Amino acid sequence: EKLIGLFTYETYQDDEVIIREGDIGDSLYILFNGEARAYCGDALVASYTEPGSFFGELALFSANKKRRATVRARGETLLLRLERAPFEEALGGYRELLLQDAVFRPIDAVRQKAKEVA
Repeated sequence: EKLIGLFTYETYQDDEVIIREGDIGDSLYILFNGEARAYCGDALVASYTEPGSFFGELALFSANKKRRATVRARGETLLLRLERAPFEEALGGYRELLLQDAVFRPIDAVRQKAKEVA
């Protein structure tokens, strides 16, 4: 529950860049509503269409890693964002032990909330 409070909502408009290939990553994004697409150069490499779909997760686990793709909103898109610094602070000394569970529990909560809203 503590981690859920660390997420912020962000709204993106059609074709707006959410993350840019080559930038240093610092956040995980979870799709709440809408759609996002990932591109490497001009090639479409992934689509995020289901509430709870996520991208940017490597940024939580590895500081100073460059983004491997550009992700753009398709239509109006609502995302939940979790930044690395508060995530690591919340985990404290339990980082390695809780790493996997800390990511998937909030995703399940988002999926449930999205179903309730729909």
